[in-house]
Amino acid sequence: MIDIAIETIISLKDAAKRFPPGRGGRPTHHSTLCRLIQERKLEGIRMGSHWCTSVEALQRYADRETAIALGNKPVRRPYWSHNEDGE
Repeated sequence: MIDIAIETIISLKDAAKRFPPGRGGRPTHHSTLCRLIQERKLEGIRMGSHWCTSVEALQRYADRETAIALGNKPVRRPYWSHNEDGE
């Protein structure tokens, strides 16, 4: 989960600039990151009428996706995977 007290908060437009180009060399669109947040793959927070994420959340996302692509178990379970009992 994003902790706004210690993490570097960035807009989805700024976060999209940190992703590599997609098909045909086109830049990643910020709506792609919004979809990743809605799918609970990328951590995001709502600040007013805007969705934001953090540089650290992007790193956690990249770490999980890389581990999955390499056939390894992700290092940490995503924050949303815990049930109400904390398990």
